[in-house]
Amino acid sequence: MTDDDRNGPPELTDPWTHTHAAHAVIDEQSAAVVAAAAESLTMSRSPLALGDALVALHALVSLEAQIHAELPDVVADALDQEHSFEEIAGQLAISQATARRRYGAYAKRREPLATD
Repeated sequence: MTDDDRNGPPELTDPWTHTHAAHAVIDEQSAAVVAAAAESLTMSRSPLALGDALVALHALVSLEAQIHAELPDVVADALDQEHSFEEIAGQLAISQATARRRYGAYAKRREPLATD
């Protein structure tokens, strides 16, 4: 499988130097994590409605909104760790220019990532 196959597993050549695919991966592992998170959120908000499709939709949309809310901080952390906008844009499946426009100003004005 190649990096061009965005739905397949990542090709990891050296596990000590390469830790992730250059793009998002949709697979069984991701699906299981999302399903568990949606079920957990449903159980904490509406336990008697588990199995209701609209409640499941609410959980998934809520998780999606939370992920989008956290992206600016994660992008800023990646920049603090000296990852490039090219790498970040690849993960977000957007152009470098779009990544800079969406996240560059926020990354410059927020507190840098704390280091130990």
